[in-house]
Amino acid sequence: MNLKNGKAMKVNHNKYRLFEYDNNPSEGDRFILGDVVYKKSSNEVGVIIQCHGRDEYRTDQFGNCCESELKRARLSQIEALRPRLLLPNDFIKGHPKYS
Repeated sequence: MNLKNGKAMKVNHNKYRLFEYDNNPSEGDRFILGDVVYKKSSNEVGVIIQCHGRDEYRTDQFGNCCESELKRARLSQIEALRPRLLLPNDFIKGHPKYS
C-alpha cells in the first residue's frame, strides 16, 4: 500500500490508548480502530482509539471528534507531525516502506 495514493495506514490502537474504551461502531462508519487520521483545524495527526458510532470517534491526540473533522492522514503529514507512527514496530498495514 502506498499512503501517497490515499491508502489508509493502520497501527495497533492498543499502544495509544490509556483505558479500555467501549466501542459501538455503526455500519458505514468511515474509520475503524487504529486508523491514522488528520484533523485540519488543529493540524494534528491522531490514532482512532474509540468508535462511538454515528460518525463519532476518539483519538489519542485530540479527543472526541466528528467524522466531518477528519481525513485519512497523508504520508507527509505523518512524517511531519507523528514520525514515530512510521516505525516498523507500530504499524499494522499501509506503511510505505514495509508493505
